[in-house]
This record gives sequence, structure tokens and C-alpha cells, in this order.
Amino acid sequence: MKLSAPVLAIFILTLLCAALCSCQGCGDDDDDDNDGADDDDSAAPDDDTFDDDADDDVDDDVDDDADDDNCDDYEDPIQAGRDYLKAGIPELAVPAFECALLDDESSSDAHYGITLAGGLHIWELVSLISVMISDYDSGHDPAKDIDPVREMLRQIAAVVTEGLIHPSGENVREHSMWLTENGDPAFMIEDIPVLWELRPLALLGSEFDAAEKEACVVLANVFDGIGGILISMKIDTNIARILDMNFTGEIPEIIASIVELLDELLNDPVYPDMFKIDEDYMDRIAESRLHLGDGLTALNRAVEAIKSETDSQEDDVLAYVDQNANGAYDDGEPFDAPSLGLLEGQDLELLFAVALIAEDLGASILDRSEMDVDPANANPFHVSSINELLNVYGIPSLIPDFITVDVASYFENLEPDSIRDLLQSLVDILKIYFPAAAA
Repeated sequence: MKLSAPVLAIFILTLLCAALCSCQGCGDDDDDDNDGADDDDSAAPDDDTFDDDADDDVDDDVDDDADDDNCDDYEDPIQAGRDYLKAGIPELAVPAFECALLDDESSSDAHYGITLAGGLHIWELVSLISVMISDYDSGHDPAKDIDPVREMLRQIAAVVTEGLIHPSGENVREHSMWLTENGDPAFMIEDIPVLWELRPLALLGSEFDAAEKEACVVLANVFDGIGGILISMKIDTNIARILDMNFTGEIPEIIASIVELLDELLNDPVYPDMFKIDEDYMDRIAESRLHLGDGLTALNRAVEAIKSETDSQEDDVLAYVDQNANGAYDDGEPFDAPSLGLLEGQDLELLFAVALIAEDLGASILDRSEMDVDPANANPFHVSSINELLNVYGIPSLIPDFITVDVASYFENLEPDSIRDLLQSLVDILKIYFPAAAA
């Protein structure tokens, strides 16, 4: 059996990002003149790169168009933003919608347009990264020297994360919060292309509301969070070991293969610094922790938002199929999602299982932080939540309910080995229940 796409994406997301970010150390900026330009391969900007307009109060996360004379170029900025979305250029839609907010800061269409454009832009960036990964073949033998092709990919990943994904994520966070506080008004538009590996994957339309907004939050925060953590760590390894993995077979076998690979990466004597945090990036790790935790919990929020809708689902982008026409979601009714099609039966249960695992992990990551989802109670990660995935395929629960990991403790008082120790703790537990296949 081959692992279905949604779960496979979650399982190998970190490994794919690691392949791009492989390095001896993720670098620091040796530019001592603080002129705003990085003279080497630094992932961190010298100064406030994202707010580059010193003469006003508008944060220029993506473009200057929203606070200079370029706004005069738009006869109708909302329509211009819609046109850019339909043309498949979400990064140009953002400044148009920002111009609309200068005229009317309560324009729900502008707030939603920026949220949607940010999510689509991040999706396309991740798609381009996947193309680079799939085309990577350096033929480099494991050694302590730096593979120049691998180093080039790592630099590209740092630029994409800090210069593109992070500011787009900031936009999604800011404007999705406004939508939440204002009742999640709907945004109507037809035929927005979703690109994957430079090809149209789906056309979206026409009603976007709470569920779609949370889907944008998932994209923005998960990729911003993981990217920020990865470029803050020393992830020096041989990429071929990751790319050669074959994630097929029964679910326990797939999990065992991933666990075995992580264990090898953590304990490879050739690369003893694997997953150690660069001490210059502690603040970035702390920030990324919050983004990742919120992104993971947003997946279940999106699922629950779909279930909670009582209006007609015919025009919704993410929707359930109201089979009995009672205007409410009932257990077992399929979900309809762009590019994935109709999710029903085992596929639907798979989605629910992944959402619950992500929510549990996200709550644990946020535990005892300013974004703690349940401040009155401890929220360790229940490793047994992985049983949800096993049960979908008729496999009895393997992990006892009492097996937990206090994920938040590894983010408190960060040390260079904090993330490495967290990964090793999870690996050590999972090795017990998902042993590697005999050679």
C-alpha cells in the first residue's frame, strides 16, 4: 500500500526541507557595515528588511505599492487584485489589495484577498522548491567537505524562507486575524489557478470563507515555522540518503522507515552537528515555534470550520457534500477539496486522523507560550495520537495512551542541542513501537 498524499506530505515535509537546507551551519552575516545587504549566504537580514519604508506607518511586507504613488495606477484596486489572482500572480495581487485598504481599512474583500494571495504565493514557492528537490542529483559521496550544489540549494532555501515565505506569512497572519474578528465574511471569485510544479493543479472558486481562510493559515504558518526552524539549524548531511527513501508499504513500515532515517541522521559520526541550533538564531527559533504550532492547530480548525457550515455548500471551495440535504454536516458525508477531489470513506478518515495528530502536536508546541491553547492545563504531545492513523487502516493501536513528550520544554531556555534532543526523544519512543525491518 502506498501512503496517501495528505499524510505523506506531513510525514516527509521536514525531510524535504532538510534536503534543501543542508549545510555545515546555516551561516551568519559577515556584513559589518549594516547596510541592509547580506554579503554572504546569511539567512538573517541585517536590519528591518520587511518594513523598508521609513516615512510612513505602513508595514511593507510584500511591496511598496500600498503606500506610494503607485496606488494611482489602479483604477479599481480590488478588481486589479482579483485580476492578478485569476492570472496566477498572487504576489502582485497583494499590493493592489493593500491600496484598497488605504481607501477603506474595513474592506473585507481586501483583507481576504491578501490572505488568499499570501497562501497561494507560499504554495507556489513550496512547489518550486519541490521541483529543485526532485531534480537534485549531485552524485556527491558522504564526506565532511561541502557539496557545492547542496550549498547552493541551501542558500536558495534561506532566501525563499526569509525573503518570501516569512513576509507572506506575516500578511496571512495579520489579515486572517482581522477576518476572524469580523465574522469571517465571504470572498467571491472564480477561476483562481493553483500551480504545482509549474502546472495548473486546480481552479478555485467561488466562495472563500472561514474554512478556506484557515487553510491559508495552515500553509503560511507550517511552512514559515518549519522553514524558520530549519534555516536556524546546522543540517549537514548527504541529501541522497533522504531523497532515496521509498515511502511505500504498510503504514507501520512507512513510519519505521522514517524513524530509522531520522535516527541515522541524528547519530551519523560523519555529521555530529546535525540539527544543532546556530546560537545566532535563537530568536528565530522561538518565533518559528509559534508559527508552526498555530499552523498545525489550524488544520483541525479548517476541518471543523467545514463541518460547522450550515449554508449551501455548492459554491464553497472547501465543502462537505450535504447528502441528505438537511443543511448540516453529518458523520460520513464526504468532503470536497480542490485537486484532491471527493474525500470519503478511508480517505476522509485519514484527513480527520492527520488533523487530530497535528492539533495535538501543535498544542504541545504552543504549551506555556503566549499562544497556549489551554493555559489552565498541561499539553504534552500524546505520541499515542499516532494510533489514529493506524486505526484508519484497521491496524490495532500500538502506542499506550500514557506515552507523552513535553515538547514545549525543549523550546524553553533554548540550547544548541534543544531541537536535536527533541527529535531524538521522539525517535527513541517510536523505535520501540515501530522497529526497523531486519536487514
